[in-house]
Amino acid sequence: MVLAGLGLGSFTFAVWVQEYRWLFLATTIVLLAFAFYKTYRDRNQTGPWSHRILYATTVLSLGLVVYTLLYR
Repeated sequence: MVLAGLGLGSFTFAVWVQEYRWLFLATTIVLLAFAFYKTYRDRNQTGPWSHRILYATTVLSLGLVVYTLLYR
């Protein structure tokens, strides 16, 4: 009974979040742009993995955005 309630609650939350999808996409783009700015501005303070993690996060985000736009 509790699991059914949780499942119904998560479905309702997903429907609510769907309305704000473009806001979340815009926020993702702005935050990634800020991350690139900070990473490349402070080249001496970034570690050896900073660029790799940033690019991996960008590719993952881009893949998820394309997936949500193509398979609705």
